[in-house]
Amino acid sequence: MPDRNSTWSATSLAHRSAWLALGILVVLSSPRITDAQTRFTDMVVLQGTTASSRVTLQCEVTDYTGEAIELRTSTSKEDRRFPADQVISVKTPRMATHDRGLEHLEKGEYDQAEASLTQALTDEARRWVRREILADLVRCSLRQSRYAAAGSQFRRLYLADVTTRHIRLIPLAWDDTPVDDETRITAAAWLDDQEAAMRLIGASLLLTDPRYGEAAQDQLRALAQEPGQRIRLLAGWQEWRLKQRAGEVSDLELARRETLVEELEKELRPGPWYLIAKAHVIRQEYDLASAAFLRLPILHDSDHPMTPQAMFNAARALEQIGFRRQALQLDQEVIDRYAWSPAAKLSRQAIETPVSQTAD
Repeated sequence: MPDRNSTWSATSLAHRSAWLALGILVVLSSPRITDAQTRFTDMVVLQGTTASSRVTLQCEVTDYTGEAIELRTSTSKEDRRFPADQVISVKTPRMATHDRGLEHLEKGEYDQAEASLTQALTDEARRWVRREILADLVRCSLRQSRYAAAGSQFRRLYLADVTTRHIRLIPLAWDDTPVDDETRITAAAWLDDQEAAMRLIGASLLLTDPRYGEAAQDQLRALAQEPGQRIRLLAGWQEWRLKQRAGEVSDLELARRETLVEELEKELRPGPWYLIAKAHVIRQEYDLASAAFLRLPILHDSDHPMTPQAMFNAARALEQIGFRRQALQLDQEVIDRYAWSPAAKLSRQAIETPVSQTAD
């Protein structure tokens, strides 16, 4: 049986069309008439019709996808459905194996974390919580830069919910760092996968590969025509990596991209902002590059390795314009917040590297 609580949060917006049903639920689930407390142990906070209004429901969450949350109270005979972006938070009991997995993950004990989380998948019966566990497994692999494993786990998550709230964990490459042999072999197979999301991951990881790069480029062009909006948009941004390698970053293109990125749903923005920051570096606009890189750890913090890498890159951009002290402060934050990341090692080296002058 579950023995602890966990909380998942989502961006909240007002949805007046669901407000009448929500008001009815509040009345029906009030403490005066609620029973069966042992069953209805979930706590869901929903956004009201104004920015400051919140409603908390004690209920049973029967499903929670990227599109909607479905729940039942002790007095409702049928599930009620609310848009996912109306959800402020969900608190639910969690399996002991799930808890242990997360504890190991935070301590950097990845083998134990993966073992516990894998066991939690067996222990947990609720399908929506199983998807949360799959997302945690993706995080575990990403923290180790194991893109082959992360991709395989993401495939299970995506097939379980193509609208997944965890799309920002999709293991795409946003730098041109070569992948290891295991990832190369696995990614090459993904280029022919029946799922568009896996073809996207494969193409992203192999985009600059000497052997598979051309096939990856062809796949991205095809994916840019896919009916699924998320995959289509991400494929288009991945293609921009090629133009950046060629140094093709015009004023018009950059201005267009900075407009387009803000039109994306929030969960899709981290990678595109990373590319915008790199474009500013190419143009030697280091102040703008630093600001763009810092959007990732400040607004889009995640376990994807590009988040700490973005903070490290921001520090290097600040160094270019003479802000050595501020750069070192960022390096220390990379070490403190992302000790698990390759960027943390680079930040340690940056701190230990002596310089002749320090400017503020």
